[in-house]
Amino acid sequence: MAPNPRVLLLVLIVIFAAQLSARTPVDEQADSTSSSAGGGAGKGSSHRRKRVPGGPQAQTGDCEAWVNLGLDLYVMKRDDEAIVAFQQALKRKPELLGANLFLGMAYLRDSQSQKAIAPLKKVVSLYPKELKAYINLSYAYQETGHLEESTRILEKANELFPIIPKCFITWAKGTQN
Repeated sequence: MAPNPRVLLLVLIVIFAAQLSARTPVDEQADSTSSSAGGGAGKGSSHRRKRVPGGPQAQTGDCEAWVNLGLDLYVMKRDDEAIVAFQQALKRKPELLGANLFLGMAYLRDSQSQKAIAPLKKVVSLYPKELKAYINLSYAYQETGHLEESTRILEKANELFPIIPKCFITWAKGTQN
């Protein structure tokens, strides 16, 4: 029995993404956001303080507070609540990198692949050097049955980031037949 090509593509993308060690603008934004929002639990601690959905930090209408809340909820795998928090942040500032990227990723993890496409496309258009957006957008297209578009996104990512192994793109093209 031949393996499912969609599953193999997903596995390859996940393995490749896990091997990326370069920091991206999202990592830097998350670091600066958590430190400026008092996210540390103490000197030398890398733990972020847990926030309560709808807590005072979110009620202020502060965009940064909504992003921090969304990130905390995303890490806790409370995707439905994270989605709401990221949407609140994007109402206030639609071009936010982290909110758009993690909104798309939360939608993907919550099996809402079609909804993931718009915020991930926005990240790719506004922040073309954000590799995580390309990988997740390619996966969203693949999950919605748009294999040609998924492959096109991987090819575009390979132009910008030649570290993507050619075998991913060659294999993705083979799944379309």
